[in-house]
Amino acid sequence: MEEGGLPYIRCRKCGKIFFFPRHRCPECGSSDLEIMKSSMRGKVYAITRIYREDGVVVYGIAELDEGFRVYCEFDDNMNIGDPVKITVKMRDGFPIFLGVKEM
Repeated sequence: MEEGGLPYIRCRKCGKIFFFPRHRCPECGSSDLEIMKSSMRGKVYAITRIYREDGVVVYGIAELDEGFRVYCEFDDNMNIGDPVKITVKMRDGFPIFLGVKEM
């Protein structure tokens, strides 16, 4: 993923916004799609805290300003509704979305 945004797809026919790449719109079936770039900003939509012996791990879902949601790992101080900035970190060769509280 390049600097400056997370790519997502918008259907030119019905306006549906979706994140995972597809050849057709899941709403209307159109193939008239365009690739857009997210600001990577939004708010915490859902959160789960897992308490382990070595500390707390926080996972959840961020709803981005553009209208789609991504699964993230969050800081421990996050709560539902908090503004969030998403960054991407590679872990074991896979991209991991990290949500950091936006001040």
